[in-house]
Amino acid sequence: PELLNSPSGSTLKVNEITKEVKMKGKHLISNAIFQLLDNDLFFDEFFGRIVTESNRARGNYPLSLDEIDDDEIQTDAKLIVELMLSGKCDLYAAEGTAWAYSVVENIRGTSPRCRLFVDGKLWEIDVSDDENHTLGKIIDLVKIAVDESKLSADLFDVDVPIPQKFVRLLEDLVQEGYLYSSK
Repeated sequence: PELLNSPSGSTLKVNEITKEVKMKGKHLISNAIFQLLDNDLFFDEFFGRIVTESNRARGNYPLSLDEIDDDEIQTDAKLIVELMLSGKCDLYAAEGTAWAYSVVENIRGTSPRCRLFVDGKLWEIDVSDDENHTLGKIIDLVKIAVDESKLSADLFDVDVPIPQKFVRLLEDLVQEGYLYSSK
């Protein structure tokens, strides 16, 4: 390692960890950490993942729909979300998973986005106004998903169309096993 090389003509042994080498190392680490903390996009993602990550080793939990081998259980995520939105079933958050969200607005030229963190994983929705919905509509829907352990059609305003970006998010969460259906 370059840090451990002694200056030319020095009587220091190669690979000796001297006080000067430690100070150089501290300085390099301090600069690297500062650069990461100064990057708002990186820190938002890092912090969201770390605060929702499970503290327990759980192996393969929750099970994704692909891992379920039971003919009596519906494994079509799109259909499950359609059934929930039409009031024919409810969706529940997998037990023991932590959920949080953040809004990242126009950092370094990026479009505004809403980030959903579940169990240390990240889903990101571009919330620019391309579906004729306000930025707040998608954020409000994500907030409902985070705040409620049970999602049902009555939580959503049926008079206002639900953006497809949010529907796809629900489908992904069902597919991954973070939301599961009942009825």
